[in-house]
Amino acid sequence: MVDSARNDAFAAITPRPLLSPVPGPQVSVPRLSMVRDALKLADGGVVVLLGYATLFYGDLLLGPAPPSSVAGDAVVMILAAITVTWVFGQVGLYAEGTITRAGPQVPRLALGLAVAVLLLGLVGYLLQAPSVLAPSWLAVWVCGALPALVVVRGAVSLMLQDRLSRGALAQRTVVLGVGDGCDRLVRDLKGSHAHAFHILGVFNESMPPRPSAIDDVQAHTCFERLIHFVRDHRIEHILIALPPPAEGRIPAFVDKLRSLPVTISLYRENGAFQLPYLGVIQLGAVQLVTIVEPPLANWRGVAKVCEDKLLAGLMLLFVAPLLGLIALLIKMDSPGPVLFRQARFGFNNRPIEVYKFRTMRDDMADPSGACQTTRDDPRITRIGGFLRRTSLDELPQLINVLRGDMSLVGPRPQPVGMRVDGRPCEEVVEDFPRRHRVKPGITGWAQINGLRGSIKSVARLEQRVEHDLSYIENWSVALDLKIILMTAVTMLSDDQAY
Repeated sequence: MVDSARNDAFAAITPRPLLSPVPGPQVSVPRLSMVRDALKLADGGVVVLLGYATLFYGDLLLGPAPPSSVAGDAVVMILAAITVTWVFGQVGLYAEGTITRAGPQVPRLALGLAVAVLLLGLVGYLLQAPSVLAPSWLAVWVCGALPALVVVRGAVSLMLQDRLSRGALAQRTVVLGVGDGCDRLVRDLKGSHAHAFHILGVFNESMPPRPSAIDDVQAHTCFERLIHFVRDHRIEHILIALPPPAEGRIPAFVDKLRSLPVTISLYRENGAFQLPYLGVIQLGAVQLVTIVEPPLANWRGVAKVCEDKLLAGLMLLFVAPLLGLIALLIKMDSPGPVLFRQARFGFNNRPIEVYKFRTMRDDMADPSGACQTTRDDPRITRIGGFLRRTSLDELPQLINVLRGDMSLVGPRPQPVGMRVDGRPCEEVVEDFPRRHRVKPGITGWAQINGLRGSIKSVARLEQRVEHDLSYIENWSVALDLKIILMTAVTMLSDDQAY
């Protein structure tokens, strides 16, 4: 099943006989895409706030407010926000060249609001709605909204100009390529487009006559250096710039790089591609076609962080008395520290220090994780056995979540010294490193599906990796909440933890 999932991913970037490329969004500075989304929310929020302000205080200018209902007012405000943001998009107010400059936005804001008012007024006339959609009330509404929007967008433009000038919006990038085209790309990115990409390294692939020599020597050596460099320098974007004779190897390159939580884009000087893609980064005459994105890119990552911080904080407050009681019982049961610290693999395969309540005798603990726990393990203390069976020993990892090392839900972090069949996990299952494209979790999809506890066989490791990758590819807030609820049920009935 793991191989099947990997092959499906491989097929997604294999050349297909398309008549034209799959359409995708075009951007020039990748980080600005989230700014544009946030600006749409801000515009809609200003419109709604000024709409309610007009409804509540407009009678000072216009007399008694038109009759309305709470539900009707809410519908009108939502309709107005949607209309305004749609019209703003049509007049170019979310274009990257516009949001970074305050001056050109003022006439477009006035035009956009005028068009939106006409549309809303037409809706009010057709529906005979006695509300703020009446012409006089709309006029007061837009007179308040225009200066508010000018102030908000002016502040955003100044902030963006400052960050662009300092290179604060540039993505940390490496280039994998060779040839004149690659050299020209690097020069362009390091020159006029340094505000979008900060090039930290270029990895060249030589092109000997025999492909077997590449596969046996050059590709392995290059990728060992490249993957370590990406992890050590927190690279966000990999650009592949290969000449036409080498393009047949791109799918193999991408397949190897999929274990990294980075965006992968392709470059060709003539801009002709026969690959499905996610979007286009347009830098003047340069086109970069994005074919891979991290699992929790953009707003998905923001939602995951907000979920973790909010729920972990609430949980920690709720279980604080229980944590104190467990700490007291551990100290009474055996000598040694209350907490056990262990190095485990975290996000992007970087080691993190994971906290647990100590469940073993202090003089017999194994910080490396090389010696996995067995049933009736003599190292486990009396209170430790209960804590492990109920997973209460994992509660201190709420601190890891608040620190940003872990998530509430995700693939369980494996000890750095753990072995299966006498080998490191990444040597046993090829796709094992792909688990590290997201933060590890206190619980996960594998754990609620009977895969808690020690991993003693290759088959069990393959099953856990399969479940972890399925979780990563299908992540949603709803899925996380389901796993958290199911964890509370299974932790009292699962006999695989000991």
